[in-house]
Formats: sequence, C-alpha cells, structure tokens
Amino acid sequence: TATTNIGFDFSFFRGFTGSFEYYNKSTDGILQEVNIPPSFGIINKPSDNVASVSNRGIEMSLNYTKQFKDWTFSIGGNLTTVRNRVEKMYRGIPNLGSGIEEGYSMFYIRGYKLGGIMENQEQVDIYKEIDQVASTRDLMAPGDFWFMDLRGKPSTDNEFYSTEPDGVVDEYDQVYLGKTIPGYYYGINMSVEYKGLDFSALFSGVGDVQKINNKKMSFLNTSKVASNMDPAILNYWRPDNTNT
Repeated sequence: TATTNIGFDFSFFRGFTGSFEYYNKSTDGILQEVNIPPSFGIINKPSDNVASVSNRGIEMSLNYTKQFKDWTFSIGGNLTTVRNRVEKMYRGIPNLGSGIEEGYSMFYIRGYKLGGIMENQEQVDIYKEIDQVASTRDLMAPGDFWFMDLRGKPSTDNEFYSTEPDGVVDEYDQVYLGKTIPGYYYGINMSVEYKGLDFSALFSGVGDVQKINNKKMSFLNTSKVASNMDPAILNYWRPDNTNT
C-alpha cells in the first residue's frame, strides 16, 4: 500500500482554524484466484497477488472559537470525499457475485434495471417472450414490473458480456445499480462552555451511497398475511390507477 498526502493547516481572522488535504492511496498485489490449464491437475484455483484498488479524495475542516467574558463558543465542520476504484484484476476477470469489477467501486450493487410497469396484456405477452429469468412467467399480468435488456452474451473470447442488447433478458443484463462505499463523509460539531459547565453536540453522516432497504421491502410485500405494511401499497397499480 502506498499513500501520498499533500495538505496544509491555516488560521485567520482570529478564531478561525482549518486544514485541507489531498490523499491518494493505492493498494496493489491483492489476492485473486487465477485460471490455470487443466493439465496441471489442480482442482482448486490458486491465488496470486494481481489485483489493485485506489482510494483518493480530499479531507477538509473549518473551526471557529470565540471567547466572551466567561463564555466560550465553538463550532466546526469537516468533509471527506472518497473515490474508490478497482484498477486491475487478473486478465480483467470480474467477481460479479461480490460486485468487484475493473472501473467500478468495490462491492457495488448489481442487478436488473427496472424498465417500468406493464400496462396491458399486449405488453405482458411481448415481455414474456424475452424474459429468460422469471420463474413465474406464466403468472405475469398487467401491473407487474418489466426489466431492461441492456447487455448480451459475449461476442469474443476476452469478453464477459456484450454491451449490446441481444433481445432477451437474462443473467447478462445485470448491471451496476449503486455503490456501497460512501462518496463522502461529513460532520458538524458545536460546544458552549460557561465557568466549568459545558454543552457539546456532534452530528455526522455519509452521502453518495446506495443501500438495499430490506425493512421497507418487507413492508411493501402484500403476500404477507396479517403483517404490518407501508401505506404506499394503497397506491399500487390497478386498472383504474395506472399512474403509479
């Protein structure tokens, strides 16, 4: 792991202090399974130090402190950005099950991209012909989701999928849907002190990140009998309520 940091601290206008830093962290030689010829007679794939990942961004903070007789007031904030990328894998081979692929953030969310809602039986019949994944194809009806055909089978030996749609929806159409590593972290702190008594508060959060909300998903499942549900189900698709 090699890390480069460039930054500076500063103060101005009596009471303001802060810092700014740029960082670039590169991790190389990460273990990854590699393919070897069957003639070696080895059942399990060996691991080699071939993968690399980079993290880069900025870290900044700004604080202000003011004293007035027996009172001391202070407030401050900080922000850190993170750009996480997989730079290299063995022969570019992705680990799609774990969401690890060259050019993407580590452990990204992967799945089928929603296209919309089928509004009538004609749309259902058309989609049933191209969906090669759904186990409940015979139960499809107006009001069900349909998913997009975005990729296809590999057209050459060094591809893992084709970026051209092939007219069917299958496992090759699973794509990047979001990242699990936040793009930035932030915080705000404040305090007040008076003759040895003090009050302080700290707020922190993250942004530019996606997560599957399993709790909400369970509340939207109408197949659960006598279970608590989200009020949003009252606006589910019906023949007389299609704008939903």
